[in-house]
Amino acid sequence: MSAMIRRVGLLERKVMCQAKEIERKDKRISLLEAKLRFPEDSESARDLSGRDSLERKCQRLQNRVSEMNSFLNDYGLTWVGDGGSSDAGESASVAPGFRMNFDLVQRRIVELNVLAGEGECFVRPTATGARLAKREPIQLGLYRDGIVMFDGPFRSYQERSTQRCMNDLMDGYFPSELQERFPDGVPFEVKVSSSKLADGRMCDFASWQGVEHGSVPKAVTKRGREGRSGD
Repeated sequence: MSAMIRRVGLLERKVMCQAKEIERKDKRISLLEAKLRFPEDSESARDLSGRDSLERKCQRLQNRVSEMNSFLNDYGLTWVGDGGSSDAGESASVAPGFRMNFDLVQRRIVELNVLAGEGECFVRPTATGARLAKREPIQLGLYRDGIVMFDGPFRSYQERSTQRCMNDLMDGYFPSELQERFPDGVPFEVKVSSSKLADGRMCDFASWQGVEHGSVPKAVTKRGREGRSGD
């Protein structure tokens, strides 16, 4: 008799979870319908900004190359290049037009957490039957100079993979790099420290001014300074 009562109780909880699941899916449908009715122009605006930034960068580089060639010609010299170093630098640099917006990322994560069933329970099979469980959220730390996901490592905003991850979130999508591991999505637990660097130091606002709602500047590191002096 007691086993029957426990089974009935489990079935009742399962029905409650299914009802919540239906409610969650209704919310998800409503959000998706709202996105279809009011498509955002953030992507197009970012594309235009990126194109303008790229054009300005190309013009500056062309002017610099002309100045260098003129200088070398005065001494009868010719620039022969450095082989593959240019490609390596390009792959590590910030993509033209990338903008990190901490407020937008937080808003989008709130929406995505609703779709992922944050705080809701589900029935997890066990060796002796089943039990109710909740989805464990992904730990995500947002800092002035980069992010830390799970237990690390630190990922700079200079990295293309980090930019793609943040762009996915700002566009309202679950990051593509996590879709294979979490095909049904998973909630995020976010810690925002936009005024600090990942090592805990307060950032130099003179060097990092405008990052929260603007383009991410080059990291102020010894390597970065050497790269600029060699331009």
